[in-house]
Amino acid sequence: MSNQAFDAPRERFSVWITETIARKRLSARKAARELGLDTSAVTRWMQGKGLPMSPLLLRLSNWAPISPARLITMLSEDIPGGEG
Repeated sequence: MSNQAFDAPRERFSVWITETIARKRLSARKAARELGLDTSAVTRWMQGKGLPMSPLLLRLSNWAPISPARLITMLSEDIPGGEG
């Protein structure tokens, strides 16, 4: 069963990570290697089936041109209790 409050951040992150990987001209496998992750994690993100854990946000922001604050906002908007 789908939970719309959690689907929106996954969809936003899926679009962002997919576009970022494409801009860098990488495969999911190469992106995962650069990030020090399993390919399956990056693939799940690209498919909108998961989100990165908090410790990965700094690594992602260093890897792509996005601030940790923007990543947090992208991942928390529309989630009940995600604000304030």
